[in-house]
Amino acid sequence: MTSKTGYMAAVIFAAACLLRCGADETNEILTVAVPKLEGDIELDGHMRDAAWSKAASFAVNEAAIGKVQAGCETTGKIWRSADALYLGFRCENPYLPQVLKAEVRPRDGAAYGDECLEIFIKTPLGKEPTRQIVLNALGSVYDGTFSAGPQADWNGEWTCATSVARGAWYAEVKIPFADLGGQPESIMINCCRAGYGRGADKWNSAWKAPGYFKPVVKIVLGP
Repeated sequence: MTSKTGYMAAVIFAAACLLRCGADETNEILTVAVPKLEGDIELDGHMRDAAWSKAASFAVNEAAIGKVQAGCETTGKIWRSADALYLGFRCENPYLPQVLKAEVRPRDGAAYGDECLEIFIKTPLGKEPTRQIVLNALGSVYDGTFSAGPQADWNGEWTCATSVARGAWYAEVKIPFADLGGQPESIMINCCRAGYGRGADKWNSAWKAPGYFKPVVKIVLGP
């Protein structure tokens, strides 16, 4: 997909798939406590700073569309500082670096059509719309709001860095609480991945699925 029209078609297709899979809005919400850690880190896409070893772990492997291929699992780390939320990811792909479906794109280009991560965030207070953050394996980004579909009507101050290695790519993301209207006690979130194998094989996975396009995991930040 190389256009917002194509992306909207994917959104509609995904929603249809979720309905066929029996998505249940009454499912119990997964709640995760996010540790507060001190110290600045360097966003370099390698996750080598000490804070990552103390972060909470999660997986982004629930199939949303297609079947997650063997050897293509996604693991995540999450923690917070006094003023920002940090997420780190290891995205396995045995075809890397020889085969990588990603391009260097301008901001708000079609990074969502590449090997990418998508993060959907909403504060429980409901004062801010759902934020959509997308970064591809080469660090190109898209951001906006998401309701019935994507709208490139918001540019946040969040930052990211990625790196590509043999068999995996890595991403580090820093989201200032100012991007969310201030620091809440908790946040609704979902972290998702679009992955490509050799050729045209594609799958979509999520931290919590059904719900690829919805923030359905509650992370508790505390004081």
